[in-house]
Amino acid sequence: MSMHTKVRIDAACGWVRTLQFDGRALSSRYRVLTCRQRSILRSSDRGTCPNPRVRCLQIPPSNTSPVGVQNVFQLGGSNLIDLPITVSTIFNIASGSAVCGVTPQLISKFGLPAELSQAQTVVSVTNKITQQQTWFNRERIRKPQLFQQPDVLVDPTAAKKHCDFCLWQDYTASDVFGRVESEHTVTASNLFKYCEPSHGLVLFKHHHPLHFSQQQVSELLSTAAEWFRASHALHPEAHHPFFLWNCLPRAGASQFHGHAQVMLSKVALPCHTLAQQAQQQFEAAGIGPGSYDDAVLSAHAALGLVTEVGPLNDRAYCFPSITPLKDMETVVQGTSLASPSFQAAIYAALKTLIDQLGITTFNVGISGIMVPGSPLPTSSTGSAALASAAEKVTARIVSRGKLSSQASDFGGLEVFAGASIGHTDPFVLAAVLQQAMPNLVPCF
Repeated sequence: MSMHTKVRIDAACGWVRTLQFDGRALSSRYRVLTCRQRSILRSSDRGTCPNPRVRCLQIPPSNTSPVGVQNVFQLGGSNLIDLPITVSTIFNIASGSAVCGVTPQLISKFGLPAELSQAQTVVSVTNKITQQQTWFNRERIRKPQLFQQPDVLVDPTAAKKHCDFCLWQDYTASDVFGRVESEHTVTASNLFKYCEPSHGLVLFKHHHPLHFSQQQVSELLSTAAEWFRASHALHPEAHHPFFLWNCLPRAGASQFHGHAQVMLSKVALPCHTLAQQAQQQFEAAGIGPGSYDDAVLSAHAALGLVTEVGPLNDRAYCFPSITPLKDMETVVQGTSLASPSFQAAIYAALKTLIDQLGITTFNVGISGIMVPGSPLPTSSTGSAALASAAEKVTARIVSRGKLSSQASDFGGLEVFAGASIGHTDPFVLAAVLQQAMPNLVPCF
């Protein structure tokens, strides 16, 4: 069976704006972008697009968040009483000084301030529901890396002459139900499975893993959605789908050619279980009503970190996490894997990370995907409080470091202590995303 997926973006209104919450409607400037013209107008921010036929970016009046925080170290210096309730109910933010004595030789070698006693500001951000935790210290950019290699992307397939995925008809396995194919993508069955009953691949038909268009990413996700439907029809007892995209070996890829993996399991993955537990703990703490995911989104919006993509009936949200698991973690929330807004937001975020911030190796993981008959999330009381959460998918994108570094970006702190080290300030990342994404999102 061969099924073809065509992605058409035909929503009535598509737009992008920087989302800020401070308890009142703000007067905002919108940059209006049509396919033929660009102009600037003013409109009140009442959650509607000023022109239903254009997409818009709300231009903040300054580079500050609604609470006056411009970087994570100012966030750490804030009194929690002064932070919006949406932030302080989900996150615990601590800041302090760590002091060490240094020699003149160290001052000279690393360009340190000329004091023999060095005080460094360290900020920790902890999600009180999930316990995900990240530590930030701007001085860590001076940390030496002795294990280096050329910062060059090498194609081991000799420019696709020996690439199995370029010759997918002959050198990839097929699923029992066949393949799902579109103009730019095609599925295969994973020849070396670690999930049952279904574990497949979605391949780009072009070779280079970092060269992709918005249409190609849309088809990658829509083809994955069709694969989940076909796999679930064959295995109706399997209700736990997951999508992952590992780009290049530092991110876990074994092939140079761009591809994603799709899994449909009878056993819940930990991310599925943890999402259920987070909602139950959220409700048990009396933070609700509503969903945990909505509360996390609101907390980041209160800090001025969220960008919205798409019309009201198909809205996607993009923001850098203030508790990143790995560097530059960017979260995209949407309505479904096949949502045009969700697809556009993922493409725009990835292209910004690659083109503006120099990322060459990354992971994308998408959870919350629904298949027919999937059990709906349940709250601790068994209520319908999670009805809105059941309609959302969440993508997490992380950088996996520089090609020039031979050192792993996962150490004992991550493996055993369950905490992470923050490298890129999420406020800096948000500013780059908000500047670049409007030029990357298509006219809907």
